[in-house]
Amino acid sequence: MEKIQSTQFLSIKEIRAKSAQQRLNSIDSTCKNWQAKAWLLERCDAQYFAPNAQELENIKAEMLEVKSLLTKVLSPQEIKNDDE
Repeated sequence: MEKIQSTQFLSIKEIRAKSAQQRLNSIDSTCKNWQAKAWLLERCDAQYFAPNAQELENIKAEMLEVKSLLTKVLSPQEIKNDDE
């Protein structure tokens, strides 16, 4: 089961990488201006190219850690009420 999941994960990663490469090639062939390329990359693949992408990932990780800690302290009912 684990081998199947890892194979699927790698397939998804490969498809995303090919898509990103095609997008980069398309941008490269149509834009001669590096600022335009940067702008397009930031919008098309913000999770990788946006200036604050790493900061956003750090915040998400911290929020997950906080939620994990809260689940150890609060009851499921209290957490559910907080989400509403």
